Amino acid sequence: MKVDEPIQTHTDSAFDLAELLSFLWLKKFRIVFFTLLIALAGAYHIFNLPKIYTASSTILLGDGEQGFSLSSTMGNFGSDGDAKIDTYMEFIRSRQFIGQVVDELGLVYDPEFRPVSTGVTDEYARDHAINVLLGGLSLSRLGETTLLKVMFSCETPKVAANVANTIGPAFFAFQSDMGKQKANATSQWLSLQLVELQTKLAAAEQTLQDFLIDNNLTDVGSKIEISRIEISGLLKERLAIENRFSEVGASVGQVQLANGNIDQLVQIPWILNNQMMISIRRNISAQEQLFAELSKRYKNKHHRYISAQTTLSTLRREQQALALELSAGLKQEYDKLKIRKSSLDNQIEVAKKAHGQLGKHELQLDRLRREVESTQTLY
Repeated sequence: MKVDEPIQTHTDSAFDLAELLSFLWLKKFRIVFFTLLIALAGAYHIFNLPKIYTASSTILLGDGEQGFSLSSTMGNFGSDGDAKIDTYMEFIRSRQFIGQVVDELGLVYDPEFRPVSTGVTDEYARDHAINVLLGGLSLSRLGETTLLKVMFSCETPKVAANVANTIGPAFFAFQSDMGKQKANATSQWLSLQLVELQTKLAAAEQTLQDFLIDNNLTDVGSKIEISRIEISGLLKERLAIENRFSEVGASVGQVQLANGNIDQLVQIPWILNNQMMISIRRNISAQEQLFAELSKRYKNKHHRYISAQTTLSTLRREQQALALELSAGLKQEYDKLKIRKSSLDNQIEVAKKAHGQLGKHELQLDRLRREVESTQTLY
C-alpha cells in the first residue's frame, strides 16, 4: 500500500489539470469576449481623458537685463544663495503672488479654473482658481546656476503658456514694486528727518544766539582769564593787607596797653622806629647833655640855664605830642586796614562768584555749540 499511494496521487493531479484546461477551452469565446470588452472600455476611457499641456519658462535670478539681480542682497551663491533661491521659490508659490497672477490673467473666468458648483462667491471662485494654478505649477532650480525653471500644466495650451510666461515678469514687477515702495518710504522718512533736523538746527542756533546775548558773552574765554587775573590780584593784595594788618594790630595792642603813658608809648617799636621820633629823641638827648653841662656852671635863675631847660621841656612836649599823634595815626591805619581787608574779602567773593558763573556759562556755551555742531553734522 505504501508503494501504490504516490502513484494514485499523481494520477489524481494530472486528471485535475486536464479538467481545468478543458473547462477553459470550453469557455474560450466568453473569455476572449470579456477581455476585448475591457480593453475597449479602457481604450475609450484613455482616449476620452483631457489632454494636459505643459508650458515652461526660465527666470534668471542673477545679473542680466531681464533677470532679477540678487547680487546686492545675496552676494555669491552658496549656502546663503541657496536659501535665498528657496525663499524666492516659496514666494512664487505663495497665495498672495499667485492671486496676482490669477487676477492679471483673469483665470477666475476660465472654465478649467472655475468651481463645479454654481452660485459661489467671487472670493471662493478666486481661491479655487489659486488652488488649481498651484496644483499645476512646479518650480525647480537648474543645477548650480541662478536659473529657475517654471513649469505649468493644464488642459488649454494657451493658458499654460500664458501662466508660464506671466510668472516671471509678474515676479520681477512685484519685486520692483516692493523696491519702489521701500524707496518711497525711505525717501519720505528722510524728508521728515531732514525737516526735523532743520527745525532742530534752527532752534539750537537760536538758543545759542539768545544765550550769548542774554549773558553778554562776546568772548567768554577772555572774560574768564580777566576774572582769574583779577582774583589773583585781589588775593595778593589781601595777603599784603593781612600781613600789614597783623603788624599794625600788634602795635595797636601795645598802644592800648600803654593807656596813654608816654614813657610806655615811646618804647613801642612802631613809634620808637619812627624817623621823626628818632630825630626828636636825638635832639632831646643832645639838649639833655647840654642842660647837664649848663646846670654845672649856672644856677637855675641864669638865663642860659632857663633857656636850656625851656628848650628841653619843649622837645619833651613835642615828643609826647608826636607819640600821641603816632598812636592816633596807628589806630586810624588799623581801622583803614580792617575796612580794606573786609572790602577785599567782599570783592574776592564777588569775583569768585562771577568766575564760577562764567565757568558755568562756558560749559553751557560748549554744550550748546556741540549741539549745534552735531545737528549740523546730522543735517
